[in-house]
Amino acid sequence: MTLQEKLRRARLEKGLSLFQVADALGYKTRASVHHWETGYRIPKLASLKKLAKLYEVDILHFITDD
Repeated sequence: MTLQEKLRRARLEKGLSLFQVADALGYKTRASVHHWETGYRIPKLASLKKLAKLYEVDILHFITDD
């Protein structure tokens, strides 16, 4: 599973919208989260840490192969 797929799946499993995730991370729009989930951009490590905490998963879930 790719990083993009893992990010999207984790968000959906928590029942969160793109806007809710962006808001929780301090972004004004959902664009960054959308770009991460579509592979247009890769999140920085600091953002991955915040996402892992928000989604209640270990950060290794995002950075290791399945």
